[in-house]
Amino acid sequence: MADGLHLAIDDAGVHVVRGELDAHSADAFEAATATASGAVSMDLGGVAFADSSGLRVLLALHRRLEEDGGELRIVSASDRVQRLLGLTGLDQVLRID
Repeated sequence: MADGLHLAIDDAGVHVVRGELDAHSADAFEAATATASGAVSMDLGGVAFADSSGLRVLLALHRRLEEDGGELRIVSASDRVQRLLGLTGLDQVLRID
């Protein structure tokens, strides 16, 4: 994965994202989640920084999963990510548990 961003899937099947989700890592993040399907749970609690590039990938993943009958669930988000989702209105689009 791109420098500064790490993605792993834990024992419960949760996609755990750590680092920075920005213009430098968005393409790698998109590629790493390209085969995700069904109900995808994502832990963004370790994301220290995100920008519009990262949000674009999350929104695209959300839309793709929904079109295929699945869903994207954000099960945890750092304070910075929560604030960004709120400022952009994506907290009303994405499922955040």
